[in-house]
Amino acid sequence: MALVNSFEPNTKARQTVHGRTRCLYAIVEGLDGNRYLQLDTVGSEDRAIPDKVSQSIQFDRQAAGELLHLLQRTFPDLAGGIGTTATSESVSTDNEDEAVEGRTRLKIHRTKERNSRLVRRKKRNTLATIGRLLCEVCDFDFATIYGSLGDGFAECHHRLPLAELDGTSPTRLADLAIVCANCHRMLHRPPFHTVEQLRAVVQTARLAKTRA
Repeated sequence: MALVNSFEPNTKARQTVHGRTRCLYAIVEGLDGNRYLQLDTVGSEDRAIPDKVSQSIQFDRQAAGELLHLLQRTFPDLAGGIGTTATSESVSTDNEDEAVEGRTRLKIHRTKERNSRLVRRKKRNTLATIGRLLCEVCDFDFATIYGSLGDGFAECHHRLPLAELDGTSPTRLADLAIVCANCHRMLHRPPFHTVEQLRAVVQTARLAKTRA
């Protein structure tokens, strides 16, 4: 078995297409807490033991990103389905005015558990205190703009990023902020801001607009 952590171009002239075989895959959790993609090729049907694993390769996160980029370069028509990579190069599809969407894909991932009851309590507490669910960043109020459709609607932002919680420390109502969907996305976009920092950004932009 080999663990791949980088890719380099093959400069040898000999390039051939090999016979077909099956490839098994697994997502492996390492003792270091990192995840690895494992690919196992099995023997072809004419082998004595067809399902015997002939070679195993594992990819760490860095190598997986490079592999994703290589797949995009090799099969550019699949770029829309594969997604984007963190590498400096990218496959341009600006000249395409249509793409196939709606494929069913299975995704397995871990998420930090959220407490929906705490969110509801935060909203009820805010409504009882000020009577409105104003975004703490930009003062947007869904009920004012959308009427009854927006009544009681807002999003809650964890002031302490959920990824940093260890599952043992309690979250208080004061640790949650009422925000609109736009500001919530901006709070989670690098470079990350606190609610107060992003509010200052919004207010500065508004002030500059009034002076223009």
